[in-house]
Amino acid sequence: GEPFLEFIKTLERCYAENFKNTAFWICFLANPQTVPEVLTKVLGSTVFQAPFYSAMTRCKEIVIVRNRNVNLYTRLWCVTELTLAVEYMSVPVKVCGEMQDYEEMNVNTDVGLKAECHPDDEEVIRGTLAEIQADTRRDIDALVAHVIQVASGTLIK
Repeated sequence: GEPFLEFIKTLERCYAENFKNTAFWICFLANPQTVPEVLTKVLGSTVFQAPFYSAMTRCKEIVIVRNRNVNLYTRLWCVTELTLAVEYMSVPVKVCGEMQDYEEMNVNTDVGLKAECHPDDEEVIRGTLAEIQADTRRDIDALVAHVIQVASGTLIK
């Protein structure tokens, strides 16, 4: 995972001028991610009914906080959140933090649509991503590759 202090310091750097006056809703702290059965129950039968989606629709800006330890996009939930943010939210999407060099990444790493998640959630998530692709014609793997490579502080929308 990601050290929490690194996460906070990344947000501080990205919002240096207004960090103390900015409210953040942090997905990994808001959902019961360590208990898969509880998370599955909270999420329901569609991602569009999930609490995190409701919270995203109320944001003024969405922030992606990358780190050097873990490629977020090996997690299917992160791929889904990114895709929802870019395709369905009418707010800016900002990328913060550094990742391991894209060229140094293992080319066999399962990212984007090859990413994994808990088996109980997989059908719902993959169904949502297929729905988004059909609706928007978005190349989700290309979107993930772009977000991995951009500089910290980049607005991707």
